[in-house]
Amino acid sequence: MSSLRSLVTVAAISTCFAGCQTGTGPSDGVRMQLPGTVFYRPSSGPAIVAFTITNLSSQRVYLSRCGTRIMTTVDQYRGGQWSQYSGDGCFAIYDMSPLALDPGASITGSRAVADAGRFRLRAGATRDPQQDYTWDVGLAVFEVR
Repeated sequence: MSSLRSLVTVAAISTCFAGCQTGTGPSDGVRMQLPGTVFYRPSSGPAIVAFTITNLSSQRVYLSRCGTRIMTTVDQYRGGQWSQYSGDGCFAIYDMSPLALDPGASITGSRAVADAGRFRLRAGATRDPQQDYTWDVGLAVFEVR
């Protein structure tokens, strides 16, 4: 049974990563805001980066989720370019259906970042829940110390 659960988990994560590259992007009307640009790691553990996503458009958009959590990816700025630092995944036992965000609505979440450096946070969204997500909502740049 454990092997089957692992296989389902890998399939779910692979599906997200396969679908994270294209889609009908709503990024022009959806904004991600952070409460600051610098986050500090406690003496033990990662920095917790809170965010708010707001739908400023006149159309409903759909966000990538895992249960009640908004799925995000973190990029790190190294060597003059952005590269993926941490993706996101979801166990198949959780609801991964697109989460509707109506015009004017906001939702909050957070993401842990364990290392120091310059990062950006991105979320997956689409205007059509039958299409893949684009992962360009946010691009909110911050520093972890």
